[in-house]
Amino acid sequence: VLHGEGNKLAPDLDFMAKAGPYKLLENVVNPNQVIAPEYFSYTIETSDLSTFVGVIAKETATELLVKGPNREEHVVARADISTITCTEKTLMPIGWEESLGDQKLADLVAFITRPVKEKIAAER
Repeated sequence: VLHGEGNKLAPDLDFMAKAGPYKLLENVVNPNQVIAPEYFSYTIETSDLSTFVGVIAKETATELLVKGPNREEHVVARADISTITCTEKTLMPIGWEESLGDQKLADLVAFITRPVKEKIAAER
């Protein structure tokens, strides 16, 4: 999530930017180093052999809301679940930053860590 937009699968990027560019870069390059439990990825298998992978965004007594990559959302009835496995890892893929190259990665970190006033002016 950046500026209130996006799919809440990890800590808000505005919050992470406050820690500074080096900490943000560290979290991008090694996303599984420190993860809050609410962002652990789960694999959920159902009795009809369906598999869902994602963050458990909401739980009730009867169902789970699972949010996955690409804005996927699935409501899974607890009665249908055969197994739930916690990966204790984030959904963020390892090594994706390598495809950006150094300059694009630096540009991304600079964009995310820019003060909000500069971001608003740049969007106009």
